Amino acid sequence: MFLSTLKKSVVLSAILLTVILLLSLTQIAQPSAAMQAGPSDEHEGQFSSVKRSEFEILAPQNHNFEVYNDPDWSGYWCYSDDTGSYNISSSCNDQTSSVYLNSGYSVRLYRDQNQGGPSICFNHSDENLNNNTYEDGSAMDNTISSFTLYNQAWCGTTPTPAYPLEVYNDANYAGHWCYSAVAETGNIATACNDAVSSILLRPGWSVRVYRDQNQGGSSYCLNSSNADLSNNTFGSGEAMNNAISSLTLYVEPNCDGGSPAIPVEPELPPTTTCPVPFYYNADPRWANNKFGTCSCTIGKCGCAVSSLAMTFKYYGANHNPGSLATCLGESACPLVWSQACSGGKVKFEGYTSFDWNRLEQEIAKGQLVILRLAPMHFVVVVSGSGNSAQNYWVNDPGISGGTRIRLSAVLARGYTLGSGVTAMRIWSGTPDCSTASANHPLPLTIPTLSLSAPQSITGTITLYRNTETTMTLQLAAESLNGDVTEMLIWTDTTDNTIWQPFTEYVALPLLSLIHI
Repeated sequence: MFLSTLKKSVVLSAILLTVILLLSLTQIAQPSAAMQAGPSDEHEGQFSSVKRSEFEILAPQNHNFEVYNDPDWSGYWCYSDDTGSYNISSSCNDQTSSVYLNSGYSVRLYRDQNQGGPSICFNHSDENLNNNTYEDGSAMDNTISSFTLYNQAWCGTTPTPAYPLEVYNDANYAGHWCYSAVAETGNIATACNDAVSSILLRPGWSVRVYRDQNQGGSSYCLNSSNADLSNNTFGSGEAMNNAISSLTLYVEPNCDGGSPAIPVEPELPPTTTCPVPFYYNADPRWANNKFGTCSCTIGKCGCAVSSLAMTFKYYGANHNPGSLATCLGESACPLVWSQACSGGKVKFEGYTSFDWNRLEQEIAKGQLVILRLAPMHFVVVVSGSGNSAQNYWVNDPGISGGTRIRLSAVLARGYTLGSGVTAMRIWSGTPDCSTASANHPLPLTIPTLSLSAPQSITGTITLYRNTETTMTLQLAAESLNGDVTEMLIWTDTTDNTIWQPFTEYVALPLLSLIHI
């Protein structure tokens, strides 16, 4: 438990002599204002670019938990080596202005005695509490009365930030860290610039992070913590991990109540020397065509025939989904998988159950593999290796910009890898690189207006492209009352009342329900 302070006015002479001898032997000194916790606990205040020197534990003798009545670990101090719940000694009660924690320990600090009132978990030392708050936003400095000490991280629960925002250079909230104590706009400190891999964000707050300094370049609004940014992207689709340079922090959940949609330019697919041609189910040239013996159209359920058309075209058989469906006749839907209608240019190697090793082997041989996903959907694997969906690129006929996107991005929309002996369909032939197309975004077809009111408006919303966490929508709108100039976008999880200029492409978090 906490002991009394070492600066008692009345002590037994024997104890006083012991303390004096101890001081003279260890040369105890107070840390200076320029000191900082060691490598496993480094941080920089409020994204300041000032780099503090490393903090050497000189006074007291490196206890598991120490509190000081003054900032910078100075003044009267109290300590505890025992885990558990205690009240703070009267010498430090409601007077704590800095806190030291030994590595591997965490502490929940309470405003009232007996673990009462607002609280917050500290996972790090802090040399100055004058800008810290409890989880309810009330001030901490000179108000702490009790605590619970843990010999484990994050007070034995889910990680929570001591500050409204903490960014870490390693995943899982580890490594060097920087923080912001107040709502602000600024650049990330040098020690964390272009190095952030995880973010701790206090509930009810949000932060817009930017790729470039001074709130420049691609951005994205985060309203929750994220332990690993390796799969995150900015609104433009660019990778976010180790790329954040500035931010704006808000005391509200949706980045100043702004729109969840960010205007973007359409992302073009990665270039290759001999790309597999891409066909979109809903291309207006064949979207409304019924095919085979099915009652639906190619636009609604043509992912299989579109995937086969891409494969045929790559190997020199000149078909698109519409012409291939016509050639196959009743065999187009349900699709009979074969090399029919390929003019002998494509060979169907057969079916196999899904296996990462087999997929890697077939792709390495230059052959195309069509994957069946669940629920029923088909994509063409065009490149990749290894045993992770993130390492494979596919053509996805179900979205308008589905040229060469990651398999993991397709799975993020709710699909899973198919099971059974027909999960993979393997094809071979001689690639015809002259058939490659530019695959630029297609113009959207706007439905014919049928209403006569002056404000009548119609339009379309199409999923153009997506990553594991974001999606880009392609929009088209038309009004009987003139040009459409503004739009209001909200989602099933984010309210919005801010109108913004109408743009053809917008990026949002990957969600299931969008309102425009």
